[in-house]
Amino acid sequence: GEMAMQDVPSKVLHYRKSRQAGRAAKKTRGVAIGSDDTDAIALKAAEKVVENARGLMKEVHNDKEDMSDKDWFHEGTLLRLLGSSSRAEAMETSKLLITGAARIFAAG
Repeated sequence: GEMAMQDVPSKVLHYRKSRQAGRAAKKTRGVAIGSDDTDAIALKAAEKVVENARGLMKEVHNDKEDMSDKDWFHEGTLLRLLGSSSRAEAMETSKLLITGAARIFAAG
C-alpha cells in the first residue's frame, strides 16, 4: 500500500545539519573498520550482500504476479544473497558478517 509522508519541519532539519556537521569526519561511529584484513573482507562481504539484495528486490519488483513467501523461496536464495556458491562458503561468509556486526555493536 501507499503511505503519505509528512515533510520534516525546517527547525528539525537545521538542528540535524548542525549536529551532523560535527560528525562529518567520522564515518564508522568509532569502529575501526578496515584496520586489518578480516575487517576489510567483512566489509566487502556486507557490500556484496547489499548489492545482491538490491538485485533480488528488482527481480521481485519486476515479477508480473504476486507470490506467497512460502512459494517464492528457493533453495539457493540464501546462497545467492550471500554471494556464495556452496553451503560451506555461505557459512564462512555468515560467520564473517556476524563477527563484523558483533564488533560494531560492541563499540556502540
